[in-house]
Amino acid sequence: MSKTVRTRAAAASLVLGAILIVGLWLQPAAALTGTAHHLWVSYIRPRADERYLNNTKTYITSFSVGAGANATADSDCPSGWQAIGGGVDFVSGASAQVSVLSNAPKVNGDNIVAASDGRNPAADGWRVKMHNNNLSGSYTGAVAVICAP
Repeated sequence: MSKTVRTRAAAASLVLGAILIVGLWLQPAAALTGTAHHLWVSYIRPRADERYLNNTKTYITSFSVGAGANATADSDCPSGWQAIGGGVDFVSGASAQVSVLSNAPKVNGDNIVAASDGRNPAADGWRVKMHNNNLSGSYTGAVAVICAP
């Protein structure tokens, strides 16, 4: 073997040895960070839940839907808050008679179908559209929106 080849082989051995030593030295530090799943479950999700889910407020709006009528009921978040959930509930017996046509968040104060595909402002409320199939009786219920800061 020539002197150049031996020099290069020695340099390569030193570099590989250094990489091995540095890798072994960093292994305990890498073990503390864990996998992406571990980071999500142990650190990121609990902080996000604490920030957004523990500070929520629910706003409820009562409504009445007349016999054979259509109705729209909204419940809105205060300014600066965003809707993260919502829904509708009826007094007993109404669920068999009232058809829920739409039960969705509102964006810019309008139906979700008016929003464009892609990036939109945060939902600012909840809207329920319904039809009472009973021609002789009206029903009452409530629409709720869950808001986060």
